[in-house]
Amino acid sequence: MVDQGDRSVPGAPPAQGARVDPAMTAMSAMSGQTMQAAQGESKKLVDAAKSGGFTLSETAVRPLLDAVEQMRHDLEGQRRTTVPLLQPPQLGSHEYGHTVASHNQRGAQDEPGSVGVVLAQFDQVLAQASEALRRAAGIYGEADAEAADKLKAMGEQHDVR
Repeated sequence: MVDQGDRSVPGAPPAQGARVDPAMTAMSAMSGQTMQAAQGESKKLVDAAKSGGFTLSETAVRPLLDAVEQMRHDLEGQRRTTVPLLQPPQLGSHEYGHTVASHNQRGAQDEPGSVGVVLAQFDQVLAQASEALRRAAGIYGEADAEAADKLKAMGEQHDVR
């Protein structure tokens, strides 16, 4: 008999023939706690670049910046795929259905560790990495500073943890 795995146990293998979306596998590793730690480390990187703790040539930094920007672009695509999570699931017009639908929406987008919050946190990590690289290469101009300030304000406005 083939072991199908116990789906009630976190980390159990998927059932034989089950399709596992690679993006969802990656998302499970990107917990809110992991993103908070990454945000802290990327802030340290920005602070080090601001203080001259490390420098890079513009030529050396270009492939790194391109990779970070590509990741942000890919992340935006992933964020668009979560839009259906904003819609309330159709669970009927009874009170219990509304309660469950509301709970599902909060769990998908608003609560710490939810897909929406973790994706926003990851985007902030990538923005900070980009800022650190630009600062280290001396190509962090006034326009970049304004954009970073706006991103930071947006994150604070949405209480991204």
